Amino acid sequence: MTRSRLLGTLFTALALGAGGCAAIPVAAVGAIAGAGATAVSAGNDISRLGKIDTAEMASFDEVVSAARLGASDLCLRHEGDEQRDKGVLRLHFTDDKGAGVKVDVEARTARLVHMRIDVGWFGSQEVARLLLSRLRAHLPRARPTDGHPADDRPETGP
Repeated sequence: MTRSRLLGTLFTALALGAGGCAAIPVAAVGAIAGAGATAVSAGNDISRLGKIDTAEMASFDEVVSAARLGASDLCLRHEGDEQRDKGVLRLHFTDDKGAGVKVDVEARTARLVHMRIDVGWFGSQEVARLLLSRLRAHLPRARPTDGHPADDRPETGP
């Protein structure tokens, strides 16, 4: 039996045994069982335990600006910024119901930025993906550096 199925069975048994008002909601059981699962990859983005890790070809300032604009598109309130260790800037946002979203931005090079969007274990993964989509809509298009247009590159290989 896989680890996630074992955890799911355990928490389902606990929910049934608790009964009444103390029963664990089905969504919470699924989220808890998913905690034992491995990361899920969707294209270039890796989603794990309420976090999406990704990288963008843009400057640090472009990504920070795009994150704020993307959050604004979704009417998320900007609660402030926090300078973290090793040059990581954390942007804090909340929705109208008080659910928080954190966006960590870290420059790796002048044109490479690592990001983490964190909605927490029980947060909405859909909100994280939508924020990432809106953030990307506000990033400038990547400019090719070798003289070839991005979709007109010569084929290489065997």
